Amino acid sequence: MYQVYLKKRIMPLIVGSGLVLTLPTPTLAQEQRSAVTAPKADTKKAVEALFESIDYANTYQQTLSRLIEVQIQQQPRLAPYRQIMTDFLNKHMSWDAIKDEVIALYSHAFTTAEIKELTTFYSTPLGKKSLKAMPELTAKGAALGQRRVMEHEQELLDLIREAEKENSKEE
Repeated sequence: MYQVYLKKRIMPLIVGSGLVLTLPTPTLAQEQRSAVTAPKADTKKAVEALFESIDYANTYQQTLSRLIEVQIQQQPRLAPYRQIMTDFLNKHMSWDAIKDEVIALYSHAFTTAEIKELTTFYSTPLGKKSLKAMPELTAKGAALGQRRVMEHEQELLDLIREAEKENSKEE
């Protein structure tokens, strides 16, 4: 039974950690395209320069850590599993594990000129402030979304059960 509890509570964290890509993210069509074509060298270089200038790797890791802490605050019973969750996310979602894919996403979502504009913006005081706030805002946004779904979980389950009944009648 506790395994079911952990599965229901840890999986949203892992899924929610996908939210940690804190800059604007590309559309699904762009993601699919990026999987097919390699980014242009100049665009890839611009994205790498952007990420370096904004210390993206550090911000990303802070966001992962903050997501774990928010999850534990919401579900204190997970506290004994903090290190397991940390190790898991560091293994599968660390910056080193996803860096190349994220660079490809941004390379296909923005032109080289746009990436250079982003680099310029994030060098301003407002840009720096927004970057500093992103890890906590992302974690709080993920927690908000998770809380809202959990508040209405029974409604969703009821709707699914009703649809299952309808589907079984049609068969």
